[in-house]
Amino acid sequence: MAAERARHADALLDARRLGPPALRVLANLANARPTYRGIEAKAARRALDALALAGIVTRGSERGGWSVTDPLFVDYLHRTLPRT
Repeated sequence: MAAERARHADALLDARRLGPPALRVLANLANARPTYRGIEAKAARRALDALALAGIVTRGSERGGWSVTDPLFVDYLHRTLPRT
């Protein structure tokens, strides 16, 4: 469990390094909110591309369908990120 926690902390740090839009998009996905909520569409798209390149999110089969790749990371985000 400690190894998972360290991996999740590293993934969150990676997302933070990508900038505030990436962190907002990640929080939206983790909390099952609309992906683009509270963020400009162009910035959200760039953030999604960067998060996907980092292996943090993946694109679903339906249009606009994105998800966090690791369900345990979603639980970590629920415990770590403030609810906004």
